[in-house]
Amino acid sequence: MANKRKGVLIFNSWLDVMIDVLTPEQTIEILSLIRATSKGEDYEIKDDALRIHWFYMSQTLDASIDKYDKLCAKRREIGKLGGAPKGNKNANKNNQNNQNQPNG
Repeated sequence: MANKRKGVLIFNSWLDVMIDVLTPEQTIEILSLIRATSKGEDYEIKDDALRIHWFYMSQTLDASIDKYDKLCAKRREIGKLGGAPKGNKNANKNNQNNQNQPNG
């Protein structure tokens, strides 16, 4: 299955680690890893310290992706149900307001 995501999620805590802890070379390797994995490519981390960082980063990322996918599925199901339920007085008020306003 092709990767459908158009962006990469980077947490502020990751940036703090990249700026405060990692060397510039390690930061470049992490960014290369993120780029490769966002394209669905395999990437092997050569630096042992980065493997540890990436382990925790990937767990956080996987949990966030799972949470987002569940939210999308829930909203998709709700969207299939249509608009406001019958008898919803707020929906009726909105229709009455729209009838009183001129088009244009």
